[in-house]
Amino acid sequence: MGAVGFHVKKNDEGYLDTVLFIIFGAVIVVSKMNNMKNVYVIGVFDLFHFGHVELLRRARALGDRLIVAINGDDMVASYKRRPFLSEHDRLEVVKACRYVDEAFIIREYDNKEYIKKYGINVIVHGDDWDGEGYLKQIRVTPEFLEEHHVEMVYLPYTKGISTSELVEKIRSTK
Repeated sequence: MGAVGFHVKKNDEGYLDTVLFIIFGAVIVVSKMNNMKNVYVIGVFDLFHFGHVELLRRARALGDRLIVAINGDDMVASYKRRPFLSEHDRLEVVKACRYVDEAFIIREYDNKEYIKKYGINVIVHGDDWDGEGYLKQIRVTPEFLEEHHVEMVYLPYTKGISTSELVEKIRSTK
C-alpha cells in the first residue's frame, strides 16, 4: 500500500457519503456527510443587507454546514422584478459571508436534486411566505421532505430592513 491515498464512498443515489484518507496504512474518516447537519437557504439576495446577514447567521446556527442557492436573474424576473445586481455578483457577495460554506446559482424552481445532492437536513426561509406557498415555489412536497428527513424552518424577518424597503427608499430619494 502506498504512503498516502484516499477513497470516496457514495451513497445509493451517487452522492458523496464518506471520504477516507489512507496514510501509511491507517484509515482516517475525514468527512461523514450523513453525520453532518446540512442547512439550505434559497434566495435572491439582491442589494445584500443586514437582514440577509441575520438570516444566514441564524440559518448557519441550525447546523454544521450552510449551503445557499442564489436564484438566477431570469428566474427572479419571472416572479418579481429583475435583480439590480447580477446573479454572479450576488453569488460572490453571498460566498464572502462567513456563515456560508457553499453557494451556487440555481436557474430552476425545482430544488429536489440539490436537496438530495447536498444531503440537506433543514431548509430555512423567512416567515414572509406561508409554508404551502413556499413549498410550491421550490417544487417540493411535504411527502418529499418526510421521505428525505428534511425539516422546514421559517425564521422571523429582521424588522426594519428589506430589499423592497431599500428599493422604495432609493426611488423616493431625489
